[in-house]
Amino acid sequence: MPTPTTRAGVLTALSALLVVLAVGAGAEPASAHETLVSSTPAEGEQLTAPPEQITLVFSDSVLTMGAEVVLNDASGRNWVDGDVAINGATVTATVAPGMPAGAYDIIWKVVSGDGHPISALVPFSVLQAAPTAAPTAVPTSTPTAAQTAAPVAPTERPDSGDGEGDPWPIGPVILSAIAVVAALGLVILLVVRRRGAGGRGADTDADSL
Repeated sequence: MPTPTTRAGVLTALSALLVVLAVGAGAEPASAHETLVSSTPAEGEQLTAPPEQITLVFSDSVLTMGAEVVLNDASGRNWVDGDVAINGATVTATVAPGMPAGAYDIIWKVVSGDGHPISALVPFSVLQAAPTAAPTAVPTSTPTAAQTAAPVAPTERPDSGDGEGDPWPIGPVILSAIAVVAALGLVILLVVRRRGAGGRGADTDADSL
C-alpha cells in the first residue's frame, strides 16, 4: 500500500509534467509567427539620398493578402507609390520620387503563414533631398555676317506726277492729242472757207452774164 509520501511525490511529478506540456503547447504557436529578418532601409539608418524602394525580408513566407507598407514623413505624408509586391518571404514597395530630407517611418503589416497578422515600425532618416533636374539650356545661335549686315534701303523711283508705275507718261500723250485735234480743226476750217469763197466767185460771174 502506497504511503502518503509516495502519493505526494507522484502528484508533484504529474503537476510538473502538466506544466511542461502547457508551456510547450503555448510556445509552439508562438514560434510559428514569422519575424522581420532585415529591411532596406535598415532601422536607424541615415541615407545620403532618398530610397527608391523599400524591401522587407521575413523569416518565412507571408500571405499575399492583408499586406500593407506605409512610408510616412514627419508631416504624415505617405511616400509609397503603388501596391505592395510579395514574393515568398520578401515584401517590396516602390517609393515616390522627390522625397525631401528628414525623418521617416516604415510602418508595415503582414499576415504570417499561420494566419496571424504581425506589424512593426522601422525608423530611418534621409540626410539629403533628391536632386532636382536642371533646366535645359536653350542654345543661342550666332548671327552670320548676312544677318548682321545693315539693311539696304530700297531705291525710290522718281514720281512722274501722273501715277506711279505707269509705263507711258499720260501728260505728254494728252497734249499731243490736243495738238493733233487742233491742227485738224484748223485744216478743216481753211478748206471750208476756200470752198465758200469759190462758190461766191462763181455766182458773181453768172450775174455779170
